Amino acid sequence: MVREFTINSLLDSDIRVSDLTREELKRLAYGAKYFEFGYGYDATEARVARLSELRKAVLGLEAEEAAKAEEARRAREEAARQAREGKFLQAKETGKPVVLCQYDAPCNDPHEECDVDFVVVYAMPDGTTKTVRNHSW
Repeated sequence: MVREFTINSLLDSDIRVSDLTREELKRLAYGAKYFEFGYGYDATEARVARLSELRKAVLGLEAEEAAKAEEARRAREEAARQAREGKFLQAKETGKPVVLCQYDAPCNDPHEECDVDFVVVYAMPDGTTKTVRNHSW
């Protein structure tokens, strides 16, 4: 269960920052970064120390999440690279072109009366790529 409290109430409570759950830290992250003393919020030594501890915990959480996101990005890139290599291997084994990707693009020929070209990129058996554009008239 996620407890509901504000930065100000947390600074005055006896809850230790290390006892906060990940979800509670995420909820408090923005406030912890931008909380300022003043406007009726007293800056006692204990409150400043707790805010500093909270900010360190939030930074640690953000660094952990950034590392996970980077790891996921690298895994996606590696999977895409392996899939591409697999298509080139398939083209080499079969001796026939294999579709790498397909997409629509604005027509690149001003003399044609179409707005969109259908573009197909093939992996060729010799290890090169070939791009074929077809007009959509």
